[in-house]
Amino acid sequence: MKRLTLVLLLLILIALPALVGLLISGRSISPVTASASTAVGEQKSRVGGGQVRRSADGFAGYGWSTLANAQQAVAEAVSLATGDMSGDSDITMVFYSPQHKPEQIHEMLRDGSHPVGRVFGMSTHEGVLCADGYHTSQTGVIGVLAMRLAAVTPGVGGASFDEASPPEAAKLALRRAITDAGQSVSGMKPALILLSVTLPNEEQVLAALAEETGPGIPLIGGTAAGSIDQISRKKMSNWSMIANDRLIKNGLAVVVFYSTDDIAWSYGGGFRRTSTCGVITKCQPRLILEIDGRPAVEVYDKWLGGRVTEAAQRGENVINFCTLYPLCQTLGSHNQFIRVWPSDDPSAPGSLRTGVGVQEGDTVYLSEGDWNILLNHFATIPQKARDSKPNMRPMAGLFIYCGGAMECIPKDQRQQMATLVGHSMNDLPWMGIFTWGEQGNVPGVGNVHSSLSSCTVLFPQSSTAPQP
Repeated sequence: MKRLTLVLLLLILIALPALVGLLISGRSISPVTASASTAVGEQKSRVGGGQVRRSADGFAGYGWSTLANAQQAVAEAVSLATGDMSGDSDITMVFYSPQHKPEQIHEMLRDGSHPVGRVFGMSTHEGVLCADGYHTSQTGVIGVLAMRLAAVTPGVGGASFDEASPPEAAKLALRRAITDAGQSVSGMKPALILLSVTLPNEEQVLAALAEETGPGIPLIGGTAAGSIDQISRKKMSNWSMIANDRLIKNGLAVVVFYSTDDIAWSYGGGFRRTSTCGVITKCQPRLILEIDGRPAVEVYDKWLGGRVTEAAQRGENVINFCTLYPLCQTLGSHNQFIRVWPSDDPSAPGSLRTGVGVQEGDTVYLSEGDWNILLNHFATIPQKARDSKPNMRPMAGLFIYCGGAMECIPKDQRQQMATLVGHSMNDLPWMGIFTWGEQGNVPGVGNVHSSLSSCTVLFPQSSTAPQP
């Protein structure tokens, strides 16, 4: 009995300092709710967060939620992104992982209970990135970026490939976006186009948009992401987009931004191009059959000293291994990266599957990287956007990053992504998403499609200084 009493006393003495600490700090041991204010170091217990930045003539804000119910998550994310500015948004951008049913998200956004203005949405690979961290969940995540900026007039349009061929659907979506922007910008040219599109139609869509707009209008975009089968690692085409009242499973959505002030943007990849190169001598759309007259996989594996074969023999994920060694084309002074991996097409043995269209006669270089280089790129591209317009005062930001490249970054390092982007975003409300292809502008070349790349857009405030 005495021994039991001594044990109980010892346990009380051990627990007492912790209990006193809780009382002094005022912390609660009850569950954290979606609207609770929680430090970044406590993110694992959070289910939502956001920030709103106001000016006398506008606002910008972001919000996110990992609530399992899609409609509740939308309501929470919109509320966090708008605060007391609800109903004042010119445009609400919503990004959601494929675990959520897009029909429920679309219905919630359009039912009128949460006025959101124009709506542009797309599915993102696994998670969203914000100033307060990287957020993902097995049941899905929803992120929102909402804005009303005096200097910017947006217009949203979309079209399904069931309505028309990819080139014609692109032109139709653009016309709808221009009409949606309204008469106040009639006759003006957009300062920038934001694009979301589904695989594998990116090049056709870009070519058609260029026919409509002519040269000189930059475009930034991302290919809508779906899910990945965790057993076979196959991509699943459950991607989708939202363009105002349209929910699109196979097609595109665009936003035209008219602006009286500069919109800053940047686009690029994060690998080192080597001097090892060859010429594509035989190919099909997004399939390299031969390089320098030999099977493409044989040449690629030789360039890497047999490491592709060794990775397969070790049972590694060969697609992820090859992600760190993309091919590269040069467009002027720009390096355009092409994700490649051995194809499992039985009709094309020895071929390399690609994430970008290629042509016979193209010269391709071997590139290389590692997860540290990819991680540092989260700081490089946003800073490049800032440097492009040094006199601009941004109000909000959008960051796009390749989902395949993100998969190469160890999970225990991914919270650093938000810190690195945040160095350039400073205190702006911003949202980061992960895509299955990236589109951007190369000066002197035009708007192009690539993989393993990233983009940034910075939206301007007016001359009125922001309020906290």
